[in-house]
Amino acid sequence: MIGLGTQQRLEDARSFSDSFGPFTFPLLWDASGESWAQIGITVQPGVAIYRADGTLLEKWYGGLERADVLLEQLRA
Repeated sequence: MIGLGTQQRLEDARSFSDSFGPFTFPLLWDASGESWAQIGITVQPGVAIYRADGTLLEKWYGGLERADVLLEQLRA
């Protein structure tokens, strides 16, 4: 799992990380927004889960519960 930020400013992303971290997964920053365009994320929060082979498993918008993420990992 990674966190991929691209909206607002890098300083805002750092502030978010400082306020809600530490995280157990890497947080990446894409100033261009191209990564979200390629994934098809149009609003935040948005979630895209991919299999190890790169195929999309599921995508949705809105928050996510920790238990839901853990269940998805177990199903993979």
